[in-house]
Amino acid sequence: MKQKYLKVNNTKIYCEIYGKGTPLILLHGGMGLDSSYFKVPGILDLAKRGIQVILYDQRGHGKSQETDSKDYTHRVWIKDLKRLAKKLGLKKFNLLGHSYGGWLALEYAVKRPKELDRLILVDTHAGPVDTSDIPKYKNQAEMNKRSKEKWPQAFFSKNKHWSIFKRIKHNYKPFNAAYHRETENYDVRDKLKNIDAKTLVICGEADTFFLERSQKFVKEIPNAHLEVITKCKHFPFIEMPEDFVNIIVKFLQHR
Repeated sequence: MKQKYLKVNNTKIYCEIYGKGTPLILLHGGMGLDSSYFKVPGILDLAKRGIQVILYDQRGHGKSQETDSKDYTHRVWIKDLKRLAKKLGLKKFNLLGHSYGGWLALEYAVKRPKELDRLILVDTHAGPVDTSDIPKYKNQAEMNKRSKEKWPQAFFSKNKHWSIFKRIKHNYKPFNAAYHRETENYDVRDKLKNIDAKTLVICGEADTFFLERSQKFVKEIPNAHLEVITKCKHFPFIEMPEDFVNIIVKFLQHR
């Protein structure tokens, strides 16, 4: 594993690179969570199967630089991704977005369709977003408390993977900016036909909210298919790691 701090779009971005082979950049969800929840066998074992796994903390998250909240926008986060890929020497790359990271991945794909080789969307949807029951946090303590309460609901099994939760670094500022400003205009359903990249949509069978939406939007992407993984909910790469890895490898390495 290689650790790097890269100057990207006038911001210091923390990045970790595992293995060699087909490059796959991952966009973590949240927002307000860092990429540490990706550091599990269901993701890192891809590096043993000929895939170069590229994780990074998005602006305002984890070990990456915090900036003014006005910069926590879809436009800026997507621009950061573009510049990061360029810094890594990737003219065309594979992209995986999980949850909120999938929203950013979809926006990237519809705005820059020629720059992606393959697109992977995990437990996400194409919009719109209902934020009526999403809190706006006054401080970090509020977010930490709420996140701890919500975490068990993301899993199908009795194992709630608390060791993973404990290593996540939360930040309420990008969370507030994302859910109480940016998602207001998020809806790419009418643009999905513009996606050129071969696309894989993955969803946990028990993640019914996202599964229902995935079943609809996958039909609007020209070259896409849906894989449903049983016995898991919002984090299939945590609950069913072997199934997840096998599906990704088959998708990326089959030409």
